[in-house]
Amino acid sequence: MSVMERPVVHSGALSTVEAAAARPLDCSPLSGTGTSGEGLPSIAHPPPASRAPSSPDAPVTDKNHDRPKALRGTGVQASRWALTRRATHGGKRGSSDTTIAPRPSDWRSAYGWLLAPAAISVLLLAGSIVPEVPLERLDSATAIGDDIRLVLPPTYLALDPICRLLDTLTLLTLGQLGSLWGTLIGACAAYGALTGRGRSASHRWRQGAIWAVTATAVILAISAAGILLPRPMAALAVQSPNLMTIDFHSHTNASHDGRPGFDSEANRAWHVAGGFNVAYLSDHANWKAIGAAEKQNPAVAGAGTMLLSAVEVRLGRYYVVALGPEAQYEPALKGNLLDDDARYAGARRGSLIYTLPLPPLDLQSSSVPRFKDVSAIEICDASPRGLAQSQEYHETLLAWADDMNVPVVASSNNHGWGRTAACWTLMEVPGWRQMDQNRLSSAIEQNLRGGRKATSVVAMRPPVGELTGWRTLALAPMLVMYLTRSLGAAERCSWIAYVWGWALMCRRWRQSRSQVGSDPVRVAVQ
Repeated sequence: MSVMERPVVHSGALSTVEAAAARPLDCSPLSGTGTSGEGLPSIAHPPPASRAPSSPDAPVTDKNHDRPKALRGTGVQASRWALTRRATHGGKRGSSDTTIAPRPSDWRSAYGWLLAPAAISVLLLAGSIVPEVPLERLDSATAIGDDIRLVLPPTYLALDPICRLLDTLTLLTLGQLGSLWGTLIGACAAYGALTGRGRSASHRWRQGAIWAVTATAVILAISAAGILLPRPMAALAVQSPNLMTIDFHSHTNASHDGRPGFDSEANRAWHVAGGFNVAYLSDHANWKAIGAAEKQNPAVAGAGTMLLSAVEVRLGRYYVVALGPEAQYEPALKGNLLDDDARYAGARRGSLIYTLPLPPLDLQSSSVPRFKDVSAIEICDASPRGLAQSQEYHETLLAWADDMNVPVVASSNNHGWGRTAACWTLMEVPGWRQMDQNRLSSAIEQNLRGGRKATSVVAMRPPVGELTGWRTLALAPMLVMYLTRSLGAAERCSWIAYVWGWALMCRRWRQSRSQVGSDPVRVAVQ
């Protein structure tokens, strides 16, 4: 068999081949024949110049003198060492005297990963040039002063990109959320189809469908996280000792649509995290949760969040929150309806707050509806439908309140889903911190009868305002603008840290993958 016809030796027999290669060849010429004893052409090599004369006293040269001691000798280890030396040019990359300038592709691979995090960091810092306060007053055009501010706990700042993103999505209306999700799913489907360029149309459609399904799954996971997972909350803080924050409309698991396990103490913990001093438990047509809540109320209002009694019922075509104990309304309650005649027969009719959402025909009418015994009107309701009406009919609701000379209030309408406080009612009651629950309830109802200026409403600023129709196509860039402008200094630092941390993790992951694919020893052995 000639040299060119020798079979390829696989890695399984590598040790045998290496052992044979390690033995010196007999290169002495044969007289007359011109071939070796095994039928191979004889090759005469001159003796190496470095070889010492053969004498008993001559030092023996170690052929493995430049190898690590652990790899000296023959076998698989020595062969792997030799392969690595050859792949790396003798262990000295770029050992030539001439310096080779890096190619543009080398610069891109080495520094290109810095572009994205650097651009995002610049965008986040640029938003601080024209900052936007995340709070606004809904009852007037008065700006928010330093005496009212949003407080973020340390855990919120540590998770700020996650918490702020989920809070921002919670503040969108149902129509805006649908438009945003639809736009993102469509963009992902288009990207998946375009990346299949040069292939069959069926393959591109299949790739687009895979991307769309993946985007839908991610969106559903984000929505579920915003609704179900516990997370830190942003709270409202006021400096005035006579000013208290109130939520006039909230629920527990005693309501048919309340979250399971969301009892009165879970409701209290939610309001404590949101910065509320007082919250009304207004379950649907029942007072089952208020008994346990009143037993856990602090002795005075200044010692903790106070839960007070209320109920949500229907009065004609409207839903109202009736403030007060069960004994005051139970005789007039027939199922979910509040009977006018029976209510008027009582000694005290109580305080009624008309809640959102209201019938659209009433909101679109040019005339002011005549509510019965109205004490206040909700101008902000944090439920999905209530947020839409709060934004769309804001001026109409203010005009009604001015015409009827009644205060406007804010309500979370919280049923245990989500961790975002969207609005707060501010009321000034001197000495409220020293009042027990009965005196506090009477003082609040008395103040509601003080007319249009009895309360003030502060709310989280809508991320995109009243964006509807085809204009919602610009919702994604508007959300980015809102986030970059509304972040505080500590929040910007948190976002930048997350951006660079994510970039470094991705860089490390790509490097590990490229090293596995370009390992010269692994490739040579394979």
